[in-house]
Amino acid sequence: MKRAKQLEYLIDDVNIYLKNNGIKNEANPVFLIVQHNLIQQGLYKGFNYFKRKEFDDGTVLSVLAGTSDPDKFDYLQLY
Repeated sequence: MKRAKQLEYLIDDVNIYLKNNGIKNEANPVFLIVQHNLIQQGLYKGFNYFKRKEFDDGTVLSVLAGTSDPDKFDYLQLY
């Protein structure tokens, strides 16, 4: 089933919240509610662990952390 644009906007907003607040806990209420609703609607694509990578020129990018170790990632992100 294809996701509606409104749902994509909601997921984008939730991901901004997760990133800006450094949410690492999968038991976070916002994360859980959105994840549960996506699963119930058959629209869940998963989540991953991300970290911020800073470069010498001041550029900051989000990259996959590659681990679920809370000491090695900065926040969660839904797909």
